[in-house]
Amino acid sequence: VRNNKTRKSRDEIPMAHIIADTNVFYYLGSGKVKLAQVVEAGDTIHYSPITVLEIAGKLTDRTFEQRKAAATAILDS
Repeated sequence: VRNNKTRKSRDEIPMAHIIADTNVFYYLGSGKVKLAQVVEAGDTIHYSPITVLEIAGKLTDRTFEQRKAAATAILDS
């Protein structure tokens, strides 16, 4: 999760490409974290194919509802 620093201008800090861990999408899906805490305006958030496998597969003890919420967070981000 990003710290609360904000950009003063576009030239000061380049836009970021964030590759989020699977747990970030679980946190987004549960509402523990808001997308604005992970990315700032203009940034892009990405996921790896492994993230999809971890969420879709039953590799963890997460419930179906938790996996569904995480998958929805990917689609909404």
